[in-house]
Amino acid sequence: MGKTTKPARPKGKAQPASSSRAADLAGAGNGAVDLQNLGGFARFVTPAHGSFAPTSPMAKSGSSEGEIATSHDLSPELVVVIKKLSKRDSITKVRALEEFESYLKNNESSVISILDVWDRLFGKLAIDVDRRVRLATQSVHQFIVSVAKRKIAPHLKSMIGPWLICFFDPSKDVARIATTSFSSAFPLDKKKEVLVFCQKSIIEYTSEMILEKTPDTLSDPRDVTKEEMDAKFARVIIESFHVLAYLISEYLGLDD
Repeated sequence: MGKTTKPARPKGKAQPASSSRAADLAGAGNGAVDLQNLGGFARFVTPAHGSFAPTSPMAKSGSSEGEIATSHDLSPELVVVIKKLSKRDSITKVRALEEFESYLKNNESSVISILDVWDRLFGKLAIDVDRRVRLATQSVHQFIVSVAKRKIAPHLKSMIGPWLICFFDPSKDVARIATTSFSSAFPLDKKKEVLVFCQKSIIEYTSEMILEKTPDTLSDPRDVTKEEMDAKFARVIIESFHVLAYLISEYLGLDD
């Protein structure tokens, strides 16, 4: 019997299919949402089996800012700045974010190298209890997205939840920057395709916020008061429902 010849594998580094798809902003087929994309909400339309184990980007936020910074090959100056983001004081975090943005603006070539680090930091900072921290976070994010462009693709699914949450921040300035950066990154004719592509990640993220989180698990009781924890929890829950309504309206092509 002759030996079966296996087809030759392409040389070089192949880009992951999901990253390529995100970069190209291609739509997901006919856009149908199946039950497996409903995340935690599937329990309301199908019999529940086993425990609910969300896999949203929040699961990645266990490491401290200092651990994240030192685990990557970053400049010593940048490591110091990122470590400041672990401080409890909001003013310190705001100043650290301002220093971070200033550093990146003076070293644009560093933006691509910090995408993985920013991916890990963004989800936590974007929903911080302090409006000033959230505003500074969106300012940094807007600049990173404007420079990274298509290179943001591998991180899109993990960033999309916190990004959309900020569309509905009670601070008009935070909401404005979040929506502006998204619109700049994804033109109107691509926006719906991005939402369809990321629909599972969006629903998983909002499912975790609504169904699993509590004031104590959404914030660190050592860093904030009970009143601040409760206020943050209420805000994020409301924003999560707004995100789901936004996703449905965009998906159906409805206007606000």
